[in-house]
Amino acid sequence: ESDFSETESPVKWSLRERAAMVDHSLTHKPGLSPDCDACLIGKTRDKRKMKGAFSREPQDFGDLGNMDHVHMKNWYHQSGVGGHPDAFNYLDTGTLCKYCVPVNSLDSGDTIEAMNDVKGTSEIKLIYCDGHTSLKSACKFLGIPRETSQPGVHETNAVMERCNGDILDGSRCSMYRAGTPESFWSWASPCFCHLDNIRERIMKRKETTVDENGVSTTVTNEVWTSPWELRHKEKFTGTAFPFGCKV
Repeated sequence: ESDFSETESPVKWSLRERAAMVDHSLTHKPGLSPDCDACLIGKTRDKRKMKGAFSREPQDFGDLGNMDHVHMKNWYHQSGVGGHPDAFNYLDTGTLCKYCVPVNSLDSGDTIEAMNDVKGTSEIKLIYCDGHTSLKSACKFLGIPRETSQPGVHETNAVMERCNGDILDGSRCSMYRAGTPESFWSWASPCFCHLDNIRERIMKRKETTVDENGVSTTVTNEVWTSPWELRHKEKFTGTAFPFGCKV
């Protein structure tokens, strides 16, 4: 029995329309036919992840942190100076401070040590990361609440993935300019992160004021500052040198 019998639908299909629908059912092309249920279901995709969809607005260091492991040996095809094959990258969303800590492995012990190096005496209130076992164990050991990105969907962890790419680009440029081999990434990556943290730029900050009637007003201002100053509440007073510069 034909799938397009007139008894199943009140629509009177012409021979030309029937031939077109049979031809469409072979490959379900071209396009997305509104009359084909198979196309409407089979060609469904996830909702697009749009820029600016991130709704949370952390302000201070530790309000929201992102962290990830990077197989640097896959990027540079060799371990870094000191035998470090991997790196622990951290980005604080509120201040935009970024850190890269070379590690010997991806286990919980090295992850906990790297997290302590990053946070120091500061408090981290929330971590957003993927579901790697060592990341979960480190957060549990340090007593930090954790939110997990959706497995297999890189767009849900795009902020940290972009930070990883920024650290990779910066370390490559630094090593090329200094004329060092790729194994020096374990020095170039932390150096790039520090130099980027102390670089002053225009950053958007929210300020809340309360008038005499107790009504609070929040405004967004553009201020000339640096991630370092936002975290430590003071300007960096040292001298910055490019990676590989002879002092």
